[in-house]
Amino acid sequence: MHACGHDAHTAYLMVLARELVKIKQELPGRVRIVHQPAEEVSPGGAKGMIKAGALDGVDNMIGVHVMTTIKTGVIAYHNKETQTGRSNFTITIKGNGGHASMPQLSNDAIVAASYFVTELQTVISRRIDPFDMGTVT
Repeated sequence: MHACGHDAHTAYLMVLARELVKIKQELPGRVRIVHQPAEEVSPGGAKGMIKAGALDGVDNMIGVHVMTTIKTGVIAYHNKETQTGRSNFTITIKGNGGHASMPQLSNDAIVAASYFVTELQTVISRRIDPFDMGTVT
């Protein structure tokens, strides 16, 4: 289940749009409100929206997301990236089974896959600059 609150995102964007219309004479420039579809599946809706021109002419972007780790009623913010992007990949590890009495005759895919999962966790600590953002899950 991906329950980040799509209904909450829709609700606050609608309220934001309504309130911004009320003060539009006080705002320099134009405001465009964008609701990204399919953000939870790779590659998500952003690429299609960009290709369709949703960000043409946009000088600045503010992203908002419901975060259950922040106390209710608190608004937190910071500049730059907040959450990682997403890439999916599939790996097939093949092995040759064998009998437990002759393990030397098998190529144990389970052991190989276990090492892969463990080593994959070092990608962030050994390949990504500590000042850059990265997550492997």
